[in-house]
Amino acid sequence: MDNAKLKSLFFEIIRFGIVGFVSFLFDWAVLMLVLHVFLRSQLTEINIAISTAAGFIIGVTVNYLLSVWFVFKASAQKGHGKSSKARVIFLVSAVIGLLLTQLIMNFGVIKLGFNETLVKIAATCIVMVWNYLSRKLLIFKNS
Repeated sequence: MDNAKLKSLFFEIIRFGIVGFVSFLFDWAVLMLVLHVFLRSQLTEINIAISTAAGFIIGVTVNYLLSVWFVFKASAQKGHGKSSKARVIFLVSAVIGLLLTQLIMNFGVIKLGFNETLVKIAATCIVMVWNYLSRKLLIFKNS
């Protein structure tokens, strides 16, 4: 890989991190709102699942929009990101990310009794790697 491509990839990963952080804030805020306001902080498996799913849906929507607009900037990549096939792949990879998040949240909060914010941060870090690789390799690949 030449220097220009390496530099481009480096800044793409930086942009992905920024978008991931913004998406995480939306995700976490909705999770906390649903869990602590609507579900009154009852830490049950179903409440964790509902609040995690609600936050994840908002976070992944923000992530998709920002990824197409800001992260994967090459015109060829932008075209890939807006196709019907790309949307389906994005949805499938998001569902896999949601399932991973649900498993981690349930295990960490319900089974181990850890704080939901700390578990959410750990889940986000793990799922972020999945998100980047699946989107980069399956959707926003170079022509």
